[in-house]
Amino acid sequence: MGLSIFEKKTSSFTAGAKAELAGLMRVGKVTTATSTTVFASTDLVGQDDDAFDGWYVSVLQADNAAPEGESQPMSDYVSSTGTITHTVFTVQLAVGDWVVLLRPEIAMLGNVSTSAATGAVTATDLLMAYIKQLVTEGIARDILIGKVPLSDGSISWNATALGAIEGEATDAIEADDLDHLLKLDGATQVYPENMATDSILAKLMVKADPAVPSTFNNSTDSLEAIADAVAAIPTTMVGTDSAALASVVGALNSAAATGAVTTNDLVMAYLKQLVTNSLRVVHQMDFWSEVDDLITIDATAGDETLPSVVVAEIPTGAVVLRVIAMIKIGAFEDTSAAENKLVLAGTEHIQIDKSGGTYIDAIKLIAGQWLTGASAVRGGDVMIGNIDVASEVDANDTYEMKIENADVTGASLLLRDVQTGLRVYFTLE
Repeated sequence: MGLSIFEKKTSSFTAGAKAELAGLMRVGKVTTATSTTVFASTDLVGQDDDAFDGWYVSVLQADNAAPEGESQPMSDYVSSTGTITHTVFTVQLAVGDWVVLLRPEIAMLGNVSTSAATGAVTATDLLMAYIKQLVTEGIARDILIGKVPLSDGSISWNATALGAIEGEATDAIEADDLDHLLKLDGATQVYPENMATDSILAKLMVKADPAVPSTFNNSTDSLEAIADAVAAIPTTMVGTDSAALASVVGALNSAAATGAVTTNDLVMAYLKQLVTNSLRVVHQMDFWSEVDDLITIDATAGDETLPSVVVAEIPTGAVVLRVIAMIKIGAFEDTSAAENKLVLAGTEHIQIDKSGGTYIDAIKLIAGQWLTGASAVRGGDVMIGNIDVASEVDANDTYEMKIENADVTGASLLLRDVQTGLRVYFTLE
């Protein structure tokens, strides 16, 4: 078949120019034609297997027959054999046909034989398809525009159409009395004497039912008259114009009232008192830990970790007034075979700290507390502390709790189903 058109055109290119061109396309002669979706070319051997991801294969030369000029996206490339897999051509390639592999940036341009696109945009139509679509639709619009009646009457049939339109418009405005929306009619010249009762415009102008437009007085009821009346309202509560109103309502800088109502305080003062008091209302929120099913205290003194409590959703800007700690123990169980209870040799108590902070006392314990009979199980209780721990619990955070240096008289005292809690009192001011 001889040299392809592409080879003839590029045979005189320098090596550098050919290298740059190779980054945009690859040309090869078909040496194996397997199907309408698979062929191979020894000219294309040797690239990385993923070198042509997203590229297109276009048929340069096929003896002036299909699939010459067709272009399809590639889906696979085998470097060792130069085998290309692509979307189906209309006809299988033949040995000796010439193909070109194109980067997607070039392939998306299309060619002069690309058909015009139709309808909405897609993810497959080429640039040339969209350009042809725009040109085709532009020509159609030019034809329609040429059919619109022209004001200069240069096209005879347009003048006829224009006359028909004017006649219909006249009928609509005058014959159907639409002109009375804009002009007066009759000897009295009282507007709007000829407007229909309960018409749309009458409903806008008159509040009565039925809406009789003859009751409309433009000197007091028009938009301009209403605007003048609004403008006459004083913008500040000072001076003789608003003295009576100001003496009851007050002003923006009126101080908040305090205590019981009086015969002197203003509306604004009472309103500010209500707002201030609502902000000072003390709110309470309880927060509880997860349940720890077993905490064991033995006869050796040491800190016993309790479940942590997460404090959350206290409103931004809230002022924490007081916080107390709580602990709930489901049951006590002795495993020492002897009467068991807290030793509390020193000042061991339930303590709390913010993660990474310093522990402080939260619930005071006493010697002999949690007394449980030998090998017995007894019910637990809820302990509520009386120590304000707001110095440590001051915001939404995670708080750790423990029994400081805890020990008991027997070998082991088991605390079953333990939860710790915090009760937070706060205001919004």
